[in-house]
Amino acid sequence: MSRKKPGNFIVVIVVGCGGNIGSHVVAHIARMAIVDHVVLIDRDTYEEVNLASQDILPSDVGKPKAEVQARRLRAIRPSLIVEAVSHDVTTLPIGTLRGDVVLGCLDNNLTRQFVAEATWHLGVPYIDAGVRNDGLLARASAFLPSENAPCMQCSWTNEMYVALEHVYSCNGAEAMVPPTRSPSFLGSLAASLQVIECSKLLEGNLDRAIVGKQVLLDANSQRHYLTRLPHNDHCRFDHQVWDIEQIDQDPAQVTLGEALALGGNGSAGNARLAFSFRPQVFFRKKFTCSSCPSVTERVGLREALPTYVACDRCGETTEEEIVGIAPELAATALDPSLLGHSMVSIGFRKGDVFTVTNSDQARRFEIGGNRA
Repeated sequence: MSRKKPGNFIVVIVVGCGGNIGSHVVAHIARMAIVDHVVLIDRDTYEEVNLASQDILPSDVGKPKAEVQARRLRAIRPSLIVEAVSHDVTTLPIGTLRGDVVLGCLDNNLTRQFVAEATWHLGVPYIDAGVRNDGLLARASAFLPSENAPCMQCSWTNEMYVALEHVYSCNGAEAMVPPTRSPSFLGSLAASLQVIECSKLLEGNLDRAIVGKQVLLDANSQRHYLTRLPHNDHCRFDHQVWDIEQIDQDPAQVTLGEALALGGNGSAGNARLAFSFRPQVFFRKKFTCSSCPSVTERVGLREALPTYVACDRCGETTEEEIVGIAPELAATALDPSLLGHSMVSIGFRKGDVFTVTNSDQARRFEIGGNRA
């Protein structure tokens, strides 16, 4: 991590930007002169109950949180480049989290796990924050991916993994456990801790940052705790920082055959292709014409495949049939015509990272290139 140099954009990503912590974080980030580009991610919409604990106005109720906070940042600093992403981060391509620092303002460990693992594989520093209303506790911890460094899960217990599905909702409507109902001032305290550490990382002051540590403020007793997080040799996470090669083209401009050929020999050959993060299953469908013997095949993620295609030969209706399911696409198992289909038609999006394996060699690629 180095100081900002002329011509280099500094990108900060805030996941959970609209909540008890995140809504306080964004205004601080807007006022950091070193930051050029902010990406705001939040799947939720503001409700009236949020007025008591989040930094918003009554007129924001009913609007997407990411868009509300994006408008706020632009008003504070019009020159700032701001992206609003109103989706669940766990459904987004891993490359969406490629930045200089990612700030997690999240309400559940399942999403924390996703963001922490994704940023580690990308080699991106991650700062997590949290609050506990009972005891008035605010905390922040920072993770910098490197060999033998502690990750978030190094200190997790078996009980924490069992409880991963417990989501702490802001209003309790869908929560499996009671919401924290933390006051606005506690979220603001955690946000301040988080942004202070973000500033240190962006300025290159690693010796002063809480990398591999957790800072906890007990506002009830005015106590401060700094804990070093240990590296766990038996951690469930693999701690791999991936070597990812960038493809500057959009998924619509790259064919499956071209992607498979990236394996090393210039052609699809015996190459195999799979998603690198949270592997997904590919479906093969066969569409048989009801009037002539024509058969059309399609391959891709289930949501990317059509339920109907017109016959290429006579235009009549076709009957759909799933003929195969596999965790990877092998060139030798595909009809040659499928190699000409674009990656977007198969279900790949800008920012997806995939692995191409050819013989004993495996290489990872991110499609869509670097964020401008």
